[in-house]
Parts: sequence; C-alpha cells; structure tokens
Amino acid sequence: MFGAKGYRILPGVVLGAAMAHEMGHMLLQSGHTATGLMRAEFNQADFRHIMSGELHLSLAEAATVRALLMTPPVNVRLSAHQLLE
Repeated sequence: MFGAKGYRILPGVVLGAAMAHEMGHMLLQSGHTATGLMRAEFNQADFRHIMSGELHLSLAEAATVRALLMTPPVNVRLSAHQLLE
C-alpha cells in the first residue's frame, strides 16, 4: 500500500501515515478516494505533504470524523442475567 521504497522517507513517517489512513477507514466506514489521506497509494508528493503536515482528509471526511468524535459513547451495561440470555 505505502511504497516508500526509493523515496527516502523515515519508517516512522510511513507508519504514522498508514495508521492515520487505516483509522480513517474505521471511522469513515468508507473506501479510498482519488486524493488526500484516504487515497489507495501514496506517491512521493504525498509523502512530502505528509512531512509538512499538508496531507489531509477532505472537508466532508473531516466533518464526519469530527461529528463521530464529538458524539458521546453509548454506555451499555448488562447484568450477568442479561449476558446469559
């Protein structure tokens, strides 16, 4: 997925980008986009943008993630009796 080979990119930068990308899949429940953090493969320009903090989610993706993170979690508590049913 992330071809940093030949790009002179630190492994930690690649790992961080991969983690952010995969967290995007988890939060957005969506696939890849043509540009930005959620694109399928990063090229050398993308890694430059990552290094300068300029590779982002789209405005719509960012709004979705922000809304998800602002929503209080549902606190579900089950009794032992309910768990055995």
